[in-house]
Parts: sequence; C-alpha cells; structure tokens
Amino acid sequence: MDTSQLQLRNIHLPEPISWWPLAYGWWLLLLLIIVIVGLGVWRLRHYRTSPRRYALRVLAQIDRRYQTSKKTPLDQQQAVVECNVLLKRTALSLYPQADIARLSGEDWIQFLKQHSKNAKDETVQPLVLGPYQALDSFNADIPSLITFCRQWIRQTKAKANDGVWK
Repeated sequence: MDTSQLQLRNIHLPEPISWWPLAYGWWLLLLLIIVIVGLGVWRLRHYRTSPRRYALRVLAQIDRRYQTSKKTPLDQQQAVVECNVLLKRTALSLYPQADIARLSGEDWIQFLKQHSKNAKDETVQPLVLGPYQALDSFNADIPSLITFCRQWIRQTKAKANDGVWK
C-alpha cells in the first residue's frame, strides 16, 4: 500500500509546559524563604536595638578614645562624664524611668552599687565628683571605671523595656 495516499494529519506537538501555576513544592519553598528572611530581619533588629549591646559598643568607643588620648586630667574628666552619661542612659532603658531619672549624687552611686557585684567606692566615686572637680586636682582611675561600667552593663538584672534604646 502506498503511504503517500493516506489521509494523515501532521504530527502535533504538545504545548510547552508552563511555569505557572507553581507546584506545591515551589510554594512551600517560597514560604520557607519568606519565613527565614523575616526571622533574620527580626533577629538583626533585635540584636541591634538591645540597650546592653549598644552600651557596650559605646563604652568600647569611650575606652578607645581615652587610650589614644594624652591622658591629661581633661581627658580623664571627659571619660568620667561620658561613662556617667552612658550608665544613666542604660539604666533609663533597663529600669522604670521614674525610679532612675531622679537619681543623682550619692543616690546614683548607691543605685549602681546595689545593682553591681563588685563596686568599690574609689572606682565609682569619680562619677559623682568628676564633672565638678577642678582639673588641677582631678585624678581618676579610668581603666577601672571602664571595667566597672562594662561589668555593670553586662550583669545588671533588669529586663529591657521591649529592647528599645531610649
């Protein structure tokens, strides 16, 4: 029989497979990626806004600035003032504001000692007198003050107010 005489239609190829709609596995993978990215962003934001971590970074900057200075009485006084401001800001973000904002002088020192394990009077006393003391009689042990600040920031027991730096 002659095949050229047959009434055959041309070969029809199937339509190409579309990428849409996605299969269930791709939807699950997409959902998993969104969840992982969301958790990563949340964790990074939480890490960056932690008052303790921020305070430790600022304290490291104060320490670096003091170490590279000439260690004059003015440099010592500036380091004491910066440490005092940093401790106050950290305490304001870790404890209720009404309790901390009013503290100054000896009350502030007592609060720091109360929330620290190894606070020595000679270490924390410059926080009270330092900003007001004459430069010619100013003498403070800045490395031990910075060590005390680092220890206080790490070991204070209060829970952060939603982890937001104020």
